[in-house]
Amino acid sequence: MFFTIARKINFVVLPALAVILLACSGSAVVVSDLEEGNTTTGKASGKGLIDEPFVDALSTPDLVELLKPSVVQIAVNFERGRGVGTGVVLDSNGLILTNWHVVEDAKMITVAFDDGSIVEGEFFRRDPQLDLAIVRVDHSGLQPAEFGDSEKLRIGEDVVAIGHALGLRGGPTVSKGVVSALDRTLVGHPRGDLTGLIQTDAAINEGNSGGPLVNMFGEVVGINTAKINIGDRIGFAINMNAAKAAAYSLIAQGPVPPPGFLGVGGIDVTRALAWAIGLPV
Repeated sequence: MFFTIARKINFVVLPALAVILLACSGSAVVVSDLEEGNTTTGKASGKGLIDEPFVDALSTPDLVELLKPSVVQIAVNFERGRGVGTGVVLDSNGLILTNWHVVEDAKMITVAFDDGSIVEGEFFRRDPQLDLAIVRVDHSGLQPAEFGDSEKLRIGEDVVAIGHALGLRGGPTVSKGVVSALDRTLVGHPRGDLTGLIQTDAAINEGNSGGPLVNMFGEVVGINTAKINIGDRIGFAINMNAAKAAAYSLIAQGPVPPPGFLGVGGIDVTRALAWAIGLPV
């Protein structure tokens, strides 16, 4: 295993992961305004003619200003230490998409927004096979990101990665690159092989996990998740079509119900109780 999961963790000893550096209830059903089929496809990620001009592309600064309200920092307290990751606002109901490895085993989740507000988050649902999770917050004025069609990505297309790399203060880190390859597979991932990944040379560092990979029209086309340790600028993102399908499924299930329990207790058996319930005592 020669890749890094891009979540930043402080004060956590993980001897089993010498090569890999790892870069909660209610019963009401949540109705999301993230509508399936609401994908925009007629922009930069379309497979048009090679010489067709893309007149609607945004400059990188404009793209960042558009996305910043939809990108959050996720701070996590574990039993031993703390971690930092990134999330993307899914809908106005308070649902945020991130990586499962960002919030796995979290004792407390805190979400910070671009406007400076900080709220407590709660784990909603997970898809460990895709390394995805949804966190829920009680916060108004959320601005959902716009999600694109990752099937229409082209190798060589410009993309921007946005995330809270290394948990640095002062807002998210922005890096720019291209789609280096499509449909990549990471073998030996801690949660099983990851398939259908987007490879990019946009810099992805610890803390970027769960953040968006964006095309030049401001559409999220992937969720950043890992990078290769032994290579230079070889990062990977979960393709947005797979991430959206998983998110729809998780939202439809509603929040994880409280855990059940079996109560067992002991009492003294008196003569009267033994006689009443027919015990041979």
